[in-house]
Amino acid sequence: MAPYTWTFARAAGVSFQGLSTARRISLLGDLDRLASHPFRDGHLRYTDTDTREIRVWVVEDLMIHYWLDHAVREVRITQIEPAESP
Repeated sequence: MAPYTWTFARAAGVSFQGLSTARRISLLGDLDRLASHPFRDGHLRYTDTDTREIRVWVVEDLMIHYWLDHAVREVRITQIEPAESP
């Protein structure tokens, strides 16, 4: 069985570019770990306007919004945003 990979939507890519170099490097490792275990439960779930189940994974200071495209074995990162502080 082929492993999953990950890919950015435009909005997520723009957010990624706005992060510091150190945070981008760290986030790349986080995304690789997510693709290695794509069926993990996210911290939150919601349905988008296209009726896809979007999962939200909170990692350090960021919320990573993604959905699983099983047909091409990809984790589609749709949005990266700062995590809310308690």
